[in-house]
Amino acid sequence: MKTWHKVALGVGVGCGVLVMLGVGACAVGIWWVLTPGRQVDPLDLVGGSPVAVVASDRLSTDPGVHDLAATVLREVERRGRAAQRESLPENLRWIQALNANRDPAAGLRMWVPRSVALFIDRDDVGPASRGTPWAAAINPSMFSRMFRLIVEHAAPGQDRHPYRGYTITGSDDGPFLCFAGGTVLVSGSLDEMTAVLDRVEGRPDAGTTRSELTTSVSTLLERFDVGGVFDSGGVGIVAGALRIAGIGGLDAAERVAVGVDVVDADNARLEATATFPDRDALEPFGTAWREGWPGVARILLERGIEAGARIRLEQNTAVVTVEFRGLGSAAVAGLAALETRPPVSGPSP
Repeated sequence: MKTWHKVALGVGVGCGVLVMLGVGACAVGIWWVLTPGRQVDPLDLVGGSPVAVVASDRLSTDPGVHDLAATVLREVERRGRAAQRESLPENLRWIQALNANRDPAAGLRMWVPRSVALFIDRDDVGPASRGTPWAAAINPSMFSRMFRLIVEHAAPGQDRHPYRGYTITGSDDGPFLCFAGGTVLVSGSLDEMTAVLDRVEGRPDAGTTRSELTTSVSTLLERFDVGGVFDSGGVGIVAGALRIAGIGGLDAAERVAVGVDVVDADNARLEATATFPDRDALEPFGTAWREGWPGVARILLERGIEAGARIRLEQNTAVVTVEFRGLGSAAVAGLAALETRPPVSGPSP
Protein backbone atom coordinates (compact mmCIF):
# COMPACT_ATOMS: atom_id res chain seq x y z
CA MET A 1 0.00 0.00 0.00
CA LYS A 2 1.35 3.39 -0.98
CA THR A 3 2.20 5.93 1.68
CA TRP A 4 -0.54 8.38 0.70
CA HIS A 5 -3.08 5.51 0.85
CA LYS A 6 -1.98 4.79 4.40
CA VAL A 7 -2.24 8.47 5.30
CA ALA A 8 -5.72 8.75 3.75
CA LEU A 9 -6.83 5.59 5.52
CA GLY A 10 -5.48 6.85 8.84
CA VAL A 11 -7.19 10.23 8.39
CA GLY A 12 -10.44 8.51 7.45
CA VAL A 13 -10.33 6.22 10.48
CA GLY A 14 -9.43 9.16 12.72
CA CYS A 15 -12.30 11.25 11.36
CA GLY A 16 -14.67 8.32 11.82
CA VAL A 17 -13.59 7.89 15.42
CA LEU A 18 -14.01 11.63 16.05
CA VAL A 19 -17.50 11.57 14.52
CA MET A 20 -18.46 8.57 16.64
CA LEU A 21 -17.09 10.27 19.76
CA GLY A 22 -18.99 13.43 18.86
CA VAL A 23 -22.24 11.55 18.36
CA GLY A 24 -21.68 9.66 21.59
CA ALA A 25 -20.94 12.87 23.49
CA CYS A 26 -24.11 14.47 22.08
CA ALA A 27 -26.15 11.42 23.07
CA VAL A 28 -24.71 11.48 26.60
CA GLY A 29 -25.35 15.23 26.83
CA ILE A 30 -28.98 14.85 25.73
CA TRP A 31 -29.46 11.96 28.17
CA TRP A 32 -27.92 14.05 30.98
CA VAL A 33 -30.24 16.99 30.30
CA LEU A 34 -33.44 14.99 29.82
CA THR A 35 -33.19 12.42 32.60
CA PRO A 36 -33.77 13.56 36.20
CA GLY A 37 -31.13 11.37 37.84
CA ARG A 38 -31.48 9.30 41.01
CA GLN A 39 -34.66 10.19 42.86
CA VAL A 40 -36.09 9.45 46.30
CA ASP A 41 -39.73 8.60 47.05
CA PRO A 42 -41.06 11.87 48.55
CA LEU A 43 -43.01 9.98 51.24
CA ASP A 44 -39.75 8.44 52.47
CA LEU A 45 -38.60 11.94 53.38
CA VAL A 46 -41.45 12.67 55.78
CA GLY A 47 -40.34 12.54 59.41
CA GLY A 48 -41.63 10.33 62.19
CA SER A 49 -44.05 12.88 63.70
CA PRO A 50 -45.84 14.67 60.85
CA VAL A 51 -48.94 16.77 61.51
CA ALA A 52 -49.92 17.07 57.83
CA VAL A 53 -48.93 15.26 54.63
CA VAL A 54 -50.32 15.90 51.12
CA ALA A 55 -48.93 13.85 48.23
CA SER A 56 -49.44 12.54 44.71
CA ASP A 57 -47.58 9.87 42.77
CA ARG A 58 -49.41 9.93 39.44
CA LEU A 59 -49.66 13.55 38.29
CA SER A 60 -47.63 12.91 35.13
CA THR A 61 -49.41 9.69 34.16
CA ASP A 62 -53.06 10.11 35.21
CA PRO A 63 -55.32 10.72 32.14
CA GLY A 64 -57.77 12.91 34.06
CA VAL A 65 -55.08 15.23 35.44
CA HIS A 66 -53.51 15.45 31.99
CA ASP A 67 -56.84 16.30 30.32
CA LEU A 68 -57.62 19.07 32.81
CA ALA A 69 -54.13 20.59 32.62
CA ALA A 70 -54.15 20.32 28.80
CA THR A 71 -57.51 22.12 28.60
CA VAL A 72 -56.19 25.05 30.63
CA LEU A 73 -52.88 25.15 28.75
CA ARG A 74 -54.56 25.14 25.33
CA GLU A 75 -56.78 28.03 26.35
CA VAL A 76 -53.82 30.02 27.65
CA GLU A 77 -51.99 29.36 24.38
CA ARG A 78 -55.02 30.29 22.28
CA ARG A 79 -55.48 33.61 24.06
CA GLY A 80 -51.78 34.33 23.87
CA ARG A 81 -51.79 33.76 20.11
CA ALA A 82 -54.83 35.98 19.70
CA ALA A 83 -53.19 38.81 21.62
CA GLN A 84 -49.95 38.36 19.69
CA ARG A 85 -51.79 38.36 16.35
CA GLU A 86 -53.25 41.78 17.13
CA SER A 87 -49.83 43.21 17.94
CA LEU A 88 -47.96 41.71 14.98
CA PRO A 89 -47.72 43.65 11.70
CA GLU A 90 -49.68 42.12 8.85
CA ASN A 91 -46.55 41.09 6.96
CA LEU A 92 -45.23 39.09 9.96
CA ARG A 93 -48.35 37.13 10.88
CA TRP A 94 -47.24 34.24 8.70
CA ILE A 95 -44.65 33.44 11.40
CA GLN A 96 -47.42 32.73 13.89
CA ALA A 97 -49.24 30.56 11.35
CA LEU A 98 -46.28 28.15 11.30
CA ASN A 99 -47.18 27.03 14.83
CA ALA A 100 -50.94 27.13 14.37
CA ASN A 101 -51.28 23.34 14.22
CA ARG A 102 -48.94 22.65 17.13
CA ASP A 103 -50.63 21.23 20.22
CA PRO A 104 -49.26 23.13 23.26
CA ALA A 105 -50.16 20.19 25.49
CA ALA A 106 -48.12 17.66 23.47
CA GLY A 107 -45.13 17.85 25.82
CA LEU A 108 -47.09 18.51 28.99
CA ARG A 109 -45.96 15.33 30.75
CA MET A 110 -42.34 16.49 30.56
CA TRP A 111 -43.14 19.40 32.88
CA VAL A 112 -45.53 17.70 35.30
CA PRO A 113 -43.77 16.07 38.31
CA ARG A 114 -43.78 12.29 38.65
CA SER A 115 -44.48 12.55 42.36
CA VAL A 116 -44.66 15.22 45.04
CA ALA A 117 -45.23 15.48 48.79
CA LEU A 118 -45.84 18.51 50.99
CA PHE A 119 -45.50 17.94 54.72
CA ILE A 120 -45.15 19.52 58.15
CA ASP A 121 -43.26 17.59 60.82
CA ARG A 122 -43.32 18.77 64.43
CA ASP A 123 -39.88 17.29 65.23
CA ASP A 124 -37.94 18.96 62.41
CA VAL A 125 -37.81 22.50 63.75
CA GLY A 126 -35.85 23.49 66.85
CA PRO A 127 -36.70 26.28 69.30
CA ALA A 128 -34.27 28.71 67.66
CA SER A 129 -35.58 28.11 64.13
CA ARG A 130 -36.76 30.87 61.87
CA GLY A 131 -39.24 30.42 59.04
CA THR A 132 -42.24 28.23 58.48
CA PRO A 133 -41.87 24.51 59.43
CA TRP A 134 -42.94 22.99 56.13
CA ALA A 135 -41.14 21.09 53.39
CA ALA A 136 -41.87 19.70 49.96
CA ALA A 137 -40.17 16.96 47.94
CA ILE A 138 -40.71 16.96 44.17
CA ASN A 139 -39.58 14.42 41.59
CA PRO A 140 -39.59 16.17 38.18
CA SER A 141 -40.07 14.08 35.07
CA MET A 142 -37.08 15.73 33.36
CA PHE A 143 -34.46 18.47 33.54
CA SER A 144 -33.51 18.15 37.25
CA ARG A 145 -29.79 18.21 36.50
CA MET A 146 -30.06 21.30 34.30
CA PHE A 147 -32.15 23.19 36.89
CA ARG A 148 -29.67 22.25 39.61
CA LEU A 149 -26.77 23.58 37.58
CA ILE A 150 -28.55 26.87 36.95
CA VAL A 151 -29.80 27.41 40.52
CA GLU A 152 -26.60 26.52 42.35
CA HIS A 153 -24.40 28.66 40.10
CA ALA A 154 -26.79 31.63 40.12
CA ALA A 155 -27.14 31.83 43.92
CA PRO A 156 -24.89 34.45 45.56
CA GLY A 157 -22.38 33.24 48.14
CA GLN A 158 -24.34 34.48 51.18
CA ASP A 159 -27.37 32.46 50.06
CA ARG A 160 -25.47 29.15 49.83
CA HIS A 161 -25.57 26.89 52.86
CA PRO A 162 -23.37 23.75 52.47
CA TYR A 163 -24.55 20.71 54.41
CA ARG A 164 -23.11 17.17 54.24
CA GLY A 165 -22.11 17.55 50.60
CA TYR A 166 -25.35 19.26 49.53
CA THR A 167 -25.82 22.91 48.60
CA ILE A 168 -28.87 24.54 50.14
CA THR A 169 -29.78 27.88 48.55
CA GLY A 170 -31.99 30.58 50.03
CA SER A 171 -31.93 33.75 52.12
CA ASP A 172 -32.07 33.66 55.90
CA ASP A 173 -35.84 34.18 55.93
CA GLY A 174 -36.45 31.34 53.43
CA PRO A 175 -37.69 29.61 51.48
CA PHE A 176 -34.79 27.21 50.92
CA LEU A 177 -34.08 25.02 47.89
CA CYS A 178 -31.85 21.97 47.55
CA PHE A 179 -31.30 19.17 45.03
CA ALA A 180 -30.85 15.66 46.40
CA GLY A 181 -29.90 13.85 43.21
CA GLY A 182 -32.92 14.25 40.94
CA THR A 183 -35.29 15.15 43.78
CA VAL A 184 -36.02 18.83 44.38
CA LEU A 185 -36.46 19.83 48.04
CA VAL A 186 -38.10 23.06 49.17
CA SER A 187 -38.55 24.19 52.76
CA GLY A 188 -39.60 27.18 54.80
CA SER A 189 -36.79 26.79 57.35
CA LEU A 190 -33.14 25.77 57.27
CA ASP A 191 -33.63 23.35 60.19
CA GLU A 192 -36.36 21.47 58.35
CA MET A 193 -34.27 21.28 55.19
CA THR A 194 -31.31 19.76 57.04
CA ALA A 195 -33.65 17.25 58.74
CA VAL A 196 -35.00 16.19 55.33
CA LEU A 197 -31.47 15.81 53.96
CA ASP A 198 -30.61 13.58 56.93
CA ARG A 199 -33.47 11.32 55.88
CA VAL A 200 -32.17 11.31 52.28
CA GLU A 201 -28.93 9.89 53.66
CA GLY A 202 -30.84 7.39 55.82
CA ARG A 203 -29.17 8.43 59.06
CA PRO A 204 -30.31 6.19 61.97
CA ASP A 205 -31.40 9.21 64.06
CA ALA A 206 -33.28 10.91 61.22
CA GLY A 207 -36.63 9.12 61.57
CA THR A 208 -36.55 7.24 58.27
CA THR A 209 -39.31 4.77 59.26
CA ARG A 210 -42.65 5.84 57.82
CA SER A 211 -45.16 7.09 60.38
CA GLU A 212 -48.72 5.79 60.60
CA LEU A 213 -49.96 9.07 59.11
CA THR A 214 -47.63 8.76 56.10
CA THR A 215 -48.74 5.15 55.61
CA SER A 216 -52.34 6.37 55.57
CA VAL A 217 -51.45 8.78 52.76
CA SER A 218 -49.93 5.89 50.78
CA THR A 219 -53.19 3.97 51.18
CA LEU A 220 -55.18 6.96 49.91
CA LEU A 221 -52.98 7.21 46.81
CA GLU A 222 -54.07 3.72 45.80
CA ARG A 223 -57.53 5.20 45.12
CA PHE A 224 -56.97 8.90 44.46
CA ASP A 225 -54.75 11.18 42.37
CA VAL A 226 -54.00 13.37 45.38
CA GLY A 227 -54.22 12.34 49.03
CA GLY A 228 -53.74 14.24 52.27
CA VAL A 229 -53.97 13.40 55.96
CA PHE A 230 -54.03 15.96 58.79
CA ASP A 231 -53.84 15.00 62.46
CA SER A 232 -54.84 17.11 65.47
CA GLY A 233 -51.89 19.43 64.89
CA GLY A 234 -52.75 19.99 61.23
CA VAL A 235 -56.56 19.80 61.17
CA GLY A 236 -56.64 23.58 61.60
CA ILE A 237 -55.42 23.96 58.00
CA VAL A 238 -58.54 22.26 56.62
CA ALA A 239 -60.83 23.72 59.28
CA GLY A 240 -59.63 27.23 58.46
CA ALA A 241 -60.41 26.75 54.76
CA LEU A 242 -63.91 25.51 55.60
CA ARG A 243 -64.51 28.44 57.97
CA ILE A 244 -63.71 30.84 55.14
CA ALA A 245 -66.36 29.02 53.10
CA GLY A 246 -68.86 29.41 55.96
CA ILE A 247 -68.69 25.90 57.46
CA GLY A 248 -67.41 25.50 61.02
CA GLY A 249 -67.12 22.71 63.55
CA LEU A 250 -64.16 20.84 62.05
CA ASP A 251 -61.64 22.15 64.60
CA ALA A 252 -62.83 19.48 67.05
CA ALA A 253 -61.70 16.65 64.73
CA GLU A 254 -58.72 14.49 65.68
CA ARG A 255 -57.86 13.60 62.07
CA VAL A 256 -59.00 14.49 58.57
CA ALA A 257 -58.17 12.42 55.46
CA VAL A 258 -58.86 13.89 52.01
CA GLY A 259 -58.62 12.25 48.59
CA VAL A 260 -59.16 13.89 45.19
CA ASP A 261 -59.67 12.01 41.92
CA VAL A 262 -59.63 13.99 38.66
CA VAL A 263 -61.81 11.92 36.33
CA ASP A 264 -61.38 14.00 33.16
CA ALA A 265 -61.12 17.61 32.03
CA ASP A 266 -64.48 18.54 33.54
CA ASN A 267 -65.18 16.12 36.38
CA ALA A 268 -63.55 15.38 39.73
CA ARG A 269 -64.49 13.71 43.00
CA LEU A 270 -63.43 14.61 46.53
CA GLU A 271 -63.83 12.34 49.52
CA ALA A 272 -63.04 13.52 53.07
CA THR A 273 -63.21 11.51 56.28
CA ALA A 274 -63.11 13.40 59.59
CA THR A 275 -62.64 11.49 62.85
CA PHE A 276 -63.87 13.11 66.08
CA PRO A 277 -63.28 12.16 69.74
CA ASP A 278 -66.95 11.21 70.19
CA ARG A 279 -70.44 11.68 68.80
CA ASP A 280 -70.98 14.88 70.79
CA ALA A 281 -68.03 16.51 69.01
CA LEU A 282 -69.22 15.20 65.63
CA GLU A 283 -72.81 16.47 65.66
CA PRO A 284 -71.98 20.23 65.50
CA PHE A 285 -69.90 19.66 62.36
CA GLY A 286 -72.71 17.68 60.72
CA THR A 287 -75.14 20.50 61.44
CA ALA A 288 -72.69 23.18 60.23
CA TRP A 289 -72.07 21.27 56.98
CA ARG A 290 -75.77 20.86 56.17
CA GLU A 291 -76.41 24.53 56.86
CA GLY A 292 -73.32 25.89 55.09
CA TRP A 293 -72.98 23.67 52.03
CA PRO A 294 -75.85 25.22 49.97
CA GLY A 295 -74.05 28.58 50.12
CA VAL A 296 -70.77 27.01 48.99
CA ALA A 297 -72.51 25.19 46.12
CA ARG A 298 -74.15 28.46 45.05
CA ILE A 299 -70.80 30.27 44.94
CA LEU A 300 -69.25 27.46 42.89
CA LEU A 301 -72.19 27.48 40.47
CA GLU A 302 -71.72 31.23 39.93
CA ARG A 303 -68.21 30.32 38.75
CA GLY A 304 -69.48 27.63 36.40
CA ILE A 305 -68.84 24.57 38.61
CA GLU A 306 -71.70 22.27 39.55
CA ALA A 307 -71.06 20.51 42.85
CA GLY A 308 -73.19 17.90 44.54
CA ALA A 309 -72.33 16.73 48.05
CA ARG A 310 -73.52 14.17 50.56
CA ILE A 311 -72.48 13.64 54.16
CA ARG A 312 -72.71 10.46 56.20
CA LEU A 313 -72.27 10.36 59.98
CA GLU A 314 -71.09 7.06 61.45
CA GLN A 315 -70.47 6.88 65.21
CA ASN A 316 -67.64 9.42 65.62
CA THR A 317 -66.79 9.79 61.90
CA ALA A 318 -68.11 12.09 59.16
CA VAL A 319 -67.63 11.03 55.53
CA VAL A 320 -68.17 13.80 52.96
CA THR A 321 -68.26 13.12 49.20
CA VAL A 322 -68.36 15.95 46.67
CA GLU A 323 -68.76 15.52 42.90
CA PHE A 324 -67.54 18.43 40.76
CA ARG A 325 -68.67 19.03 37.17
CA GLY A 326 -67.52 21.69 34.73
CA LEU A 327 -63.97 22.25 36.03
CA GLY A 328 -62.32 22.69 32.64
CA SER A 329 -65.09 24.94 31.32
CA ALA A 330 -64.93 27.04 34.50
CA ALA A 331 -61.16 27.39 34.15
CA VAL A 332 -61.53 28.59 30.55
CA ALA A 333 -64.24 31.06 31.62
CA GLY A 334 -62.02 32.24 34.48
CA LEU A 335 -59.19 32.99 32.07
CA ALA A 336 -61.60 34.98 29.91
CA ALA A 337 -62.78 36.94 32.94
CA LEU A 338 -59.20 37.79 33.91
CA GLU A 339 -58.54 39.03 30.40
CA THR A 340 -61.59 41.32 30.34
CA ARG A 341 -61.29 42.59 33.92
CA PRO A 342 -60.52 46.34 33.94
CA PRO A 343 -57.16 47.32 35.42
CA VAL A 344 -57.14 48.49 39.04
CA SER A 345 -56.32 52.16 39.16
CA GLY A 346 -54.20 53.60 41.95
CA PRO A 347 -55.14 56.50 44.17
CA SER A 348 -55.31 59.89 42.54
CA PRO A 349 -52.30 62.11 43.23
